[in-house]
Amino acid sequence: MPMQERIAKNLGIKKAKFLLFGILLMLIVLFGIFAAKFIFEKPRSITDYAMEIHVVASQNEIGVDSGPKLNFGWISPGSSAMRFVDLGNPGQNARVKLTASGDFAKWVSVSENNFVIKTGEKKEITLTAVVPSDAEPGNYTANLSIEFFNNIF
Repeated sequence: MPMQERIAKNLGIKKAKFLLFGILLMLIVLFGIFAAKFIFEKPRSITDYAMEIHVVASQNEIGVDSGPKLNFGWISPGSSAMRFVDLGNPGQNARVKLTASGDFAKWVSVSENNFVIKTGEKKEITLTAVVPSDAEPGNYTANLSIEFFNNIF
């Protein structure tokens, strides 16, 4: 084999090895980024609240329901009610995410979501339940999860 062919062959092998090394290095970096994101995105704590709503048949009924749950009480179809959750943060800065799930979760909106609460800060979050005008009378339940994440980015 002539010298030029051997040199060209060796250069081709070196280029292929360099390219494979670059691809491997990029995969390692990407894996590290995703691993770090997974580790830092773990919730520091989760607080779950049970929520209840009682839809009544008449527009003339008024009710109050209190207790350890986030009860919206008796609400007529086409009406709404608000409840408040106070959040405090004695520790480090944290990202807060609120998620409603269950029977009437789609009826609930929050005043603020996916926000950063700083050390020593307090926030009042308003939960508003709007009952559709075609809602059937009955008891509905849902849950509110409040997650505090260490990673605020």
